[in-house]
Amino acid sequence: MAAAWFVINQYEDRRNRNNGLRIIRKILRDTQNPFNIPEKRFREIYRLSREAVMQLCLNLMPYMPQGRKLTAIPSEIKVTSSITKKIIKT
Repeated sequence: MAAAWFVINQYEDRRNRNNGLRIIRKILRDTQNPFNIPEKRFREIYRLSREAVMQLCLNLMPYMPQGRKLTAIPSEIKVTSSITKKIIKT
């Protein structure tokens, strides 16, 4: 019985994390630029200041491959989505 409860609990945790990711992705999709959202909301989502995330983006850009297509995902969105994925996993 305990094993069944554990499996169900793990499933619920995974589903809740996925729902959180969906909400964050929707926010990113709707704003297109995560730096355009209010500072308070930015800190709630990323747990860092806007300036810290901008500096992180600048430091990581030399190591990131540049997209060649017009539809390529901007580096800033790649970095901010990676931050949110890491936050949700912990």
